[in-house]
Amino acid sequence: MKKIWLAASIIIFALSACGSSDSESGGEAEPQMHIEDLDKDKAKEAIVAEAVNMNSQGEEYQAEDIVNIEVCEALQIDHKNDGFTGKFISFWETSDGDHQQHFLLNDQYEVERIANYDRIEDRCVQID
Repeated sequence: MKKIWLAASIIIFALSACGSSDSESGGEAEPQMHIEDLDKDKAKEAIVAEAVNMNSQGEEYQAEDIVNIEVCEALQIDHKNDGFTGKFISFWETSDGDHQQHFLLNDQYEVERIANYDRIEDRCVQID
C-alpha cells in the first residue's frame, strides 16, 4: 500500500510541475506597444526631460539643446531569442555635439537606465 501512495505522490508532483503559466515560467507577454504605436510627443517629452535633468559637468542644457532623437525597438543582448519585450532604446545628443547618450523607454513612457539592450535596426523612428 505504501508503494501505491508513493507512486501516486510522485505522479501528482510530476504532473503539477508540467503545467505552468507564462509568469511562472518566466515567459513574457506580447508587448502592448510597438514602434508604430509610439506617441512621438510623449516619448520626446520623457527623453528630453531626463536628458536635461542630467546636466553633467555643470553644463546647463535646455530642452531645445537635445537633438537628433531616435527611438528603436530594443532587444536585451543576453536574451535576443526572447524577441521584442516592449522596451525601446532612445539615442540623443546635445546641439553642441559634446554629449551623446541613450536611455531605455518603456511602454509607459518612463525612462530607464538599464544596460545590455541593442536596437533593432529596421524598427526605428526619428522623433525630432
